[in-house]
Amino acid sequence: MVFDQKILKYDISKYPFSEIVSKILNTENLENLHKYSSVSSKINELGKDTNTDAHKVFYQFINEKNNEFLNIYYKFVFDVLFEQFDENILFQKTPGLRISYPNNVAVSSWHSDSDEDNMHPKGEINVFLPLTNCFGNNSLWTESKPGLKDYHPIRLSVGELLIFNGSECVHGNYKNDTLITRTSLDFRFLPRNKYNPNNKIQTATMNLSFTIGEYYADKQFILNQ
Repeated sequence: MVFDQKILKYDISKYPFSEIVSKILNTENLENLHKYSSVSSKINELGKDTNTDAHKVFYQFINEKNNEFLNIYYKFVFDVLFEQFDENILFQKTPGLRISYPNNVAVSSWHSDSDEDNMHPKGEINVFLPLTNCFGNNSLWTESKPGLKDYHPIRLSVGELLIFNGSECVHGNYKNDTLITRTSLDFRFLPRNKYNPNNKIQTATMNLSFTIGEYYADKQFILNQ
């Protein structure tokens, strides 16, 4: 599967990600999350940039069985991702939460996901799904194609998402110089023909191997829920 970039719209009434995450984090407006959360004044290193108090609350919630968020996420994968691509793709079992507070960044390093620090399988495709409006330096910046180095911010509204080749395209964040917190989900999917069931490499943040049952799930997993 050769893939560069594509922006999709989705129905926020069917997949109310922003509303659910707002409830999880106990805030009426995710753009003001910095006013209610403990925010470090320093930029954390790889592996610690997704370990703030808000992240801990979020992951504790979605680790509970049969929770509202994952039910909507699996419905979204089934209805939207499988429709766009192929029911035989593997998808990230649990999406990641990214938070770009004012004067900070969501992710500490510029990288491609398959580089020597992150070591994701080549062939993975990334989904960047903002839960707040994103623009300028509160957003994800990425190159359009691997090696092109035409870094540009992704401008999206709630109800839109970007699908892009984050495995090979370098992407990252500048310090958020806007007045709002950008909150977003990210997750990945992998064509079945790119999957190596013997891959023992683990993720940098969750220590999960890139295998079905740990980092990935498939259609059958959703049907069994």
